[in-house]
Amino acid sequence: MASIRKRINPSGKSAWICDYRDQFGKRRVRQFKTKRKAEAFLADAISDVRQGSYVHAAKAPRLENSIEEWLSHCERRVGIGGEHNLERATYEDYRGKVRKHILSADYGLSHMKVNTISSGAVDDFRMAMITPEVRGQSSANATKTVSVLRAYLSWEQDRGLIASNPLLGRKYRGSHREETKLTPPSHEIIRALVEACPKDKELYLRFAILTGFQASEQRALRWHNTDLEAQVVEVHERVDKYQNVAPPKSSAGYRTVPIGPQLEHFRK
Repeated sequence: MASIRKRINPSGKSAWICDYRDQFGKRRVRQFKTKRKAEAFLADAISDVRQGSYVHAAKAPRLENSIEEWLSHCERRVGIGGEHNLERATYEDYRGKVRKHILSADYGLSHMKVNTISSGAVDDFRMAMITPEVRGQSSANATKTVSVLRAYLSWEQDRGLIASNPLLGRKYRGSHREETKLTPPSHEIIRALVEACPKDKELYLRFAILTGFQASEQRALRWHNTDLEAQVVEVHERVDKYQNVAPPKSSAGYRTVPIGPQLEHFRK
C-alpha cells in the first residue's frame, strides 16, 4: 500500500512523506518539500514497482565513479571482435568526451547520482556546452557528447542500477538546422595547397583532392582494389590511426571512385 502524508519537522517546516513498498515487499520512504514532487515521484515509483524495474536511490552510484567503470568496460571491448567489438578510436573519443565535458567541474554532471540524471539536467548540461561564456562548443559536438552519455546510461540500466534511460528516443533541436552544405575549396586554394606541399607528399594530397578519400580510406588502399586501365578505385575497407583494419562504417562507404587522368603518374 502506498501513501503520502504531511509531516512537520522539528524546525517547523513541513515535508511530504512517500511511503510505499518495492517489488520485493521492502518498505521504502522518501521525503519531499512539496506535495507535487511527492506525488510525481510516487506515481513513477509505483509504475516501476509494477514493472519490476524499481531501483532504490541508495543503490545508485555517483556518476563520477561509475562512468569510469563504464570506460574500463569499453576499453576491454577494444579489439575483441564480434558484436561487442569497439574500435580504439571510438573508445578514445568516448574517454575524451567523458573527461573533458561530462566530468567537467564547471558544468558537468559528476556531482549527480546516476538515478537522478533527468533529461532536463542533460538539457542544461548541453546548453552549458554550447554557451560561449561557458564552453563554446559546437552544437554537433554537444550532441555527440550527449550520445556518449546515453550509451553509458543504457549500460547502467542493463546492470539494474537505474530503472530507465531518460535519453532514449530523445532528440535535440538545432543540431541539424546548423548543418551547412559543404563547399569545396576554390581552385586557387587547391593550387596553393599543392604548391606548398612537400614533393614526397604531393601524390598523397592530389589523390585526396581528386577522390575525396578520407585518411583512413587512403591507408587501406590496396592494389587489387585499383583498376588503372578503367581509372577507378574501389573502397571496401578502412584503416584507423592505430593500424586496425575495419569495413566502412555504413553501406554508403562501399563505393567505386574514378581517379581520372590527373593521376596518370600514379602508374610510376
